[in-house]
Amino acid sequence: MPLYQYECIKCKHETDEFRRIDDRDTDGKCEVCGKRTKKVFVLCNVEVWKPLTLEHVEHTPKTFYTKQQLKDYCREKKYSSGALL
Repeated sequence: MPLYQYECIKCKHETDEFRRIDDRDTDGKCEVCGKRTKKVFVLCNVEVWKPLTLEHVEHTPKTFYTKQQLKDYCREKKYSSGALL
């Protein structure tokens, strides 16, 4: 279930709620003052990292499960990460 952010129209208290997509625009009730809440539009930045296997850096393929692993490897070998890709 997606997580949505809601704000009270009176006291401006913000809360996060897991709701079904069909119920996302339904008004809620403020847990502080009991008045109506409205959904807040929130911008977010989601970055997805998939494991990256490079076959040309070692004698056997090397897999990096995080960006930090790739950065650490490049720093250790004195490579620029762009050179590996």
